Amino acid sequence: MKKIFVLLFVFSLLMSGCGGDDDFVKAPQSPCGDGVCDKVEKARGICPEDCGGELIEMGSESEELVIEYEEIAENEYYVTNQTSGSKLYVNLVPAKGVSGPAPTIIMSPGGTGDSSAYTNNVPGVTSTAEKFANAGFNAVVYAPEGRGKSEGQENMNGFIGQDGLYYVTEFIDTLPEVGDIGYFTQSYGVVLASGVLARYPDGPAMFLIDWEGPVNRYDVTVGCKSDEMDITKQESPAGHSCDDEEYWEEREAEVFGPEIEVPYHRVQSLEDHVQPDASNAIDMIMATTNTKYGGNGKSPYTRLNDFEPNTIFSLEIEDELTEIDIEKYDMIIGYAEYLFEEYGTTDSEQVEEQIVEEDEDYIREPGTVYFGFMVHLEGWKTEMDEEIKFNAHMDEARELADIFEANGAKVTFEASPETIEACGNFENVLLELYERGHGIGVHADAGNSSNPNYNLKLFTVEIMKMKEDLEALGIPVQHVSGTCSELDWAKASIDAGYVFTTGGVGYCAMSMPEDMRPEVYSDCPYPGACHGNMPLDMEDRINPWRISTAVGDWTIDDPNGKLVNLASDGGIKNLYEETLDPSQTHGDMEYEDEDINVLVDKIEEAIALSDKNKVNIIYFSLSIGAKDVDTDFYQSMFDALQPYVDAGQLEYKSMNEMYNEYIQWVN
Repeated sequence: MKKIFVLLFVFSLLMSGCGGDDDFVKAPQSPCGDGVCDKVEKARGICPEDCGGELIEMGSESEELVIEYEEIAENEYYVTNQTSGSKLYVNLVPAKGVSGPAPTIIMSPGGTGDSSAYTNNVPGVTSTAEKFANAGFNAVVYAPEGRGKSEGQENMNGFIGQDGLYYVTEFIDTLPEVGDIGYFTQSYGVVLASGVLARYPDGPAMFLIDWEGPVNRYDVTVGCKSDEMDITKQESPAGHSCDDEEYWEEREAEVFGPEIEVPYHRVQSLEDHVQPDASNAIDMIMATTNTKYGGNGKSPYTRLNDFEPNTIFSLEIEDELTEIDIEKYDMIIGYAEYLFEEYGTTDSEQVEEQIVEEDEDYIREPGTVYFGFMVHLEGWKTEMDEEIKFNAHMDEARELADIFEANGAKVTFEASPETIEACGNFENVLLELYERGHGIGVHADAGNSSNPNYNLKLFTVEIMKMKEDLEALGIPVQHVSGTCSELDWAKASIDAGYVFTTGGVGYCAMSMPEDMRPEVYSDCPYPGACHGNMPLDMEDRINPWRISTAVGDWTIDDPNGKLVNLASDGGIKNLYEETLDPSQTHGDMEYEDEDINVLVDKIEEAIALSDKNKVNIIYFSLSIGAKDVDTDFYQSMFDALQPYVDAGQLEYKSMNEMYNEYIQWVN
C-alpha cells in the first residue's frame, strides 16, 4: 500500500481576489503570499495565505491512504470516493498476451457518460476497451459520480467527480497486474483527468491523451446559452450559466492545464464533434506546453496529433488537420505505446529478465521459408493506346511466367493502371496469367501528388478505382503495392477494400511521426530516394504482420489490423550493387551472377531466422520494361535454389498464397 499525504482544503467563498480567464491563460500563476487567490491556488488548495482557507496535513506520521473498495465480480469493483462517500463502479479489462504487470489506461467518458461508453458491444464490433486490451493494455473503465452503476449525485465533473477519479486511480495502482498508468479522455472527460493531474500532482497517472475535450465554459456550453445556476436542474454539462464563477472554477480544463506536469497529447479532427473550430485544441496545447517552448505550462511533452511536439499553434493549423474519427483509436493506441515507452517507470532490466526466462522455455526450430517473386508491370504510360507496345510488354511477362512454371514456381504480377486498361482494350493477359496460377494484384504508384488539395479521401478513391478496374477483368483482387505515402496509406488501402500489401519501401516510414522513423528514412524527399527495405532488419521482415493504420509504429503487429503486410527484400537486379553502396536500391541495373550470390546469402539468412511455428517469407522484386527478362539468369537462380527446395527449407509461393497461409495460421 502506497504511503501518501492527503491535503484537505476548506475554500473561502470570497471571489473578488481571483483573476479572470484571459489573465490566467496569458500570464504565469501569481506567487503564493501575494494576497491574490488565483484560480490554480484555489483549485489545488495550495495557498491558504491568499485564499483564506485552512490547510490540514494528513498522514504526517507516514499514515497510509486506505482505499476502500469491494470486489463484486472478477475484475469488477466498487471503489469509495472518500470525498463524497459514494461507491463508484470500476471494471478492468485485462491486457491480452501480457505476462506480469501491464501498462494500464484509465478511460474517462465524455459528457455525462458512464463505463458503458467504452464497453457496450455491437455485434461484430470490438468495444473500445477490448481494442486497448488487444493492444496489450489493461483498459480500466468506470462510472463517475451519480452515473451508471455508481452511487452519488451527478457532479458535472467538478471537484467531487475529480476526487472520484483520483481514488479510482489510487486503487488501480495497487493491483498486481497493473504497471504504469495513463489517462485517456473523451470530450468533457478531460476536465476529470486534468483536474486530478493538477490537484494531485503526485498521483500515479503519468500522461493524458485527450480526444477533443472542451477546455473552458464557452466550449462546454457552446456559447453560453443558459442562465441556470442550480446544478441539480441542468440536464447536461452545457446547461449552466457562464456567470457562475464558483461553479466553473472547478470545471475548466484550461484552468488546470498549466499545472499538469506529465505529458499531454491532444487528438483532434478537422471537424470537431461539437465545436465549430479547433480553438479548444489550440487553447489546451497553449495551456499545457512548457513555458520554455512558448506555452503557459509545465508539461515535459505536448503534442497535437502527429505535428511537431512541444509546439503552440494558431487557427491556421486547421488547414493541415484531417478527419480521423474512424482511425482515432488506432492513433491513440500508438500514442499510448510511445508515451509508456518514453516516460514509463517499468524496470527495463526486470522486463528483459522476464522475457529471457520465458524465451528459455521456447526453443525455436527452423521452418520452411516461402519464396516469392513480385513483378511490377509498369512504365509503359501509353500502352493502353498502342497495341504493339502492349504486346511487347506482355511477351516479357509471359516469358517470365514460363521460366518460373518450368521450375515449379509462381510469379506475382502487379499491374499498373495503364496495363489494366490495356488488357481491357486488347487482350486480357492478366486473366490468362491468373488462370495459369500466378498471383495478380495492383501496383498503384499512388499516395503522392503535386495537387495541393490531394488528401486521404482522394488517395483512397484513386486506389479503389484501380481495384475495381482490375476486378472488371474477371480477377479477384486482394492486394496492392506502390502506396507508400506521408498519408495514412494503410487506412487508404483498407478503406479501398484491399486485405494485404506488398513491396513496402523506406518511404512508407514517412507516415510515422518523425521520432519513430529509422534515421535513414527520417526525411525522405520522394519515394525513389528511400527505396530500401522497411523494416531494416530481416528478422523484422520475415514474418507477416497486421496493420490498422500507418500513423504510428506500423511495424508492430496489431491483432485488430485489417491489412496484412508482406515485407520485401529488395529488387533482384540491385542486390549486388546494394552491398557496394546501400543507396543503390532503386534504378535499372544489369543482371549479374553476383546478384544470385547475394540472393542465396539472403535465403540462408532467412532460413536461419525462420520458425517452424510461424509463417516465414522472403521475396524479391522486378519492374518489367520492354526487354527485361533474362531467362539464363533466372534458370541459374533456380539452379542455385534447388538444394534448399530439395531439403524442404524453401517452398515457392505467390504473394496471394503467402497471405492465405498467414490467415490460416492466425486463425
